[in-house]
Amino acid sequence: MKNLKANEIIRLLGNLDEHEYYRERRVQRGATVKELIIALQTTTDPNVRRILCDMLGNRQAKTAVPMLLECLDDPSAGVRKAAADSLGKIGSPSAGESLLVHFKQEKQKDARVMLAAGLGAVRHRPSIPFLIEALSDSHPILRGLAAWSLGVLRAEEAVDSLRRALDKETDEFPKVRMEEALTLISAGDEHSNRIGD
Repeated sequence: MKNLKANEIIRLLGNLDEHEYYRERRVQRGATVKELIIALQTTTDPNVRRILCDMLGNRQAKTAVPMLLECLDDPSAGVRKAAADSLGKIGSPSAGESLLVHFKQEKQKDARVMLAAGLGAVRHRPSIPFLIEALSDSHPILRGLAAWSLGVLRAEEAVDSLRRALDKETDEFPKVRMEEALTLISAGDEHSNRIGD
């Protein structure tokens, strides 16, 4: 099945249950990015919007960035989470400012977690102070992904905060991400010194 149109995409993805992945695979194989974007703009079904966001991210569809940014305002937290995740997968620096705005105002924890990861993935350095603040959040996955993003950003200004957070951390996931972040930042310092020699 090739060249699916937006209305066919919406029909195929509507009312999917966990045993109907074959329809999702048919859409992935048979739809262009353009039609996926049109379907995302058209559908009123939040589950279909979530799936479409995921598909566009998995395809690393740069042309979908404006539509995915719009999805950060979706009423469905699942769609917001999928949009943030997909923007991170695409890695477009142009998404950084919008990801940060939404990170600062998002209340739903799972969506906020993906926004934190997205900020690192798009290399948005202005988010560093907010990611440092998230190291003390009550949600361990958010603490971990904030640390991951700080490591990816080689945020030297976060080293002391990462060390303090690591000393207090009791959950394994954030602890490992904090250790990795400190290693990445340290490696970045060594790399900077070698370049200057």
